[in-house]
Amino acid sequence: ARRINLENGMYRADLQVHTRFSHEFTREKYMDGITPIKVINKANRIGLNILVVTDDKNDKFLDYVLAKLFELTPPDSEVLTDDHSYVFFGHHGLDSRRDLLILRGIEHHDELGHLLVVGHDRKIEFNHKYTTKDRINQAHNLGGVVGAAHPFFESVGGLGKDKLDDIAHELDFVEVRNGLHAWPFNRYDLEAEEWYENARKSELKIAATGSSNAHRVKDIGIAYTNCYGMKELTREEFIKAIKEQKTEAGGNHLTTFGAALSLFPPRRFVQNFSNVVDGVLKASGARGN
Repeated sequence: ARRINLENGMYRADLQVHTRFSHEFTREKYMDGITPIKVINKANRIGLNILVVTDDKNDKFLDYVLAKLFELTPPDSEVLTDDHSYVFFGHHGLDSRRDLLILRGIEHHDELGHLLVVGHDRKIEFNHKYTTKDRINQAHNLGGVVGAAHPFFESVGGLGKDKLDDIAHELDFVEVRNGLHAWPFNRYDLEAEEWYENARKSELKIAATGSSNAHRVKDIGIAYTNCYGMKELTREEFIKAIKEQKTEAGGNHLTTFGAALSLFPPRRFVQNFSNVVDGVLKASGARGN
C-alpha cells in the first residue's frame, strides 16, 4: 500500500543521479561500476523516498529496473509498478520512511544548455533535431516536469542567467543546490538561490530543488529536495508538489577533493589536472572568464 508520510507529508528526493547508462554518451568507463543494484541499495540504505536517475540523453535506467525487478527488489519489500512510468518498493512493516519510489528521468543536452526531465510516463527517445522548446513540450505532454540543471555553471552546460530568464516561464523547477558544486563552485548555487528568490518575488511560479548530481554511488543523497504536502508516495503526488512549488533544497556539497575524484578518477584526474586548476581559479575569481 502507498502509506501516508506522517511528517507533514514530507518526502525526500534526489532528482539528479548518474549511472553506467550515461557511459554510452560520455564514454567514461569509470562509470560502469555504478550499477542499478548499487544505486537502489544506496538509496534504500540512506532513507531516500524518491530516486530519479537522469542519465545523459537517455532514460534506460527505469527500463532496466523493470526488466530485473525480481533481482533488484530490496529485502522485506513489496513492489508496485505500472510497467512503464515508476517502480515503488514498499517496506514491509510500519516504517514508511524506507519506502522508495523510482521515477523516470533524463538529462537533456541541447543548444541552450542542460535540462532535467523528471517523472514522465513513458520512455523518451533522444532526438538531436529537437529544440529546447520541443523537449519541454514533449516532457509536459508525457506528464513530466522540466527544470534547469546547475543553471549558473555555464562551462558544464548551465543555461546562464540570460537563457534562464528567457525560458523560466516554461520550466517547472530550477536546481539551486548541486552536491557536486564544491568550493569554489558553490558560488554557482548561491547565484541560483538569489535568482530563485528574485523570481519568486516577481510571482514566477517555479520550484526550487536540490540534487546530488552523483557520479559515484557513495555521493547519492548528499544534496536533495524535500517535497511537502504529498498525501502519499506516488508519481502523481510528486508531480503535484513540484507544480505547486511545495519543495525546498537541502543537503551539502562534496569536498573539493571529493568532487574532483567524482568527475576525474585518479588516472584522469592527473591527465586533466590543468583543467581542474583552471576551473577552480575561474570560479574563485582569481582568473578572468
